[in-house]
Amino acid sequence: MKKIILLASLLLPVLTVKGQQKLSYAYDAAGNRISRTIVVGAHNIEGEAPRSYIDTIDGRQLAINTGSGRPQLTIAVEEYDSSLTGEYSILDKEGTLLAKEELSGGTTLVELEELPSGGYILHILLNGHPSRWELVKL
Repeated sequence: MKKIILLASLLLPVLTVKGQQKLSYAYDAAGNRISRTIVVGAHNIEGEAPRSYIDTIDGRQLAINTGSGRPQLTIAVEEYDSSLTGEYSILDKEGTLLAKEELSGGTTLVELEELPSGGYILHILLNGHPSRWELVKL
């Protein structure tokens, strides 16, 4: 057990970016990614370039972009077409649904200003295929 904990802590790279945004991944002992966390600062630095976090769902590239200057995310789906169905939802750590919206067009804005600081779960569903992200708002 100690080896697993040590290995997991060594394999937890944290990419810290200027200011208050970062992304971290956690891996199990076999090297499989088991979680992803996006940290969004409550007061992002004006003029700071947005950061993109990429995932592939159902053969399409999905980019989650942090907002510059405001606590928000943008979900962008590559090659979006009218036959695509998708939605995002934000839940608190107890699983209570706080927000749920359909993905619209190729880009959907997710406002986080109304949420208090804390930990959340961001679920994205694209053509029935899920993507799950931990979300921390400072």
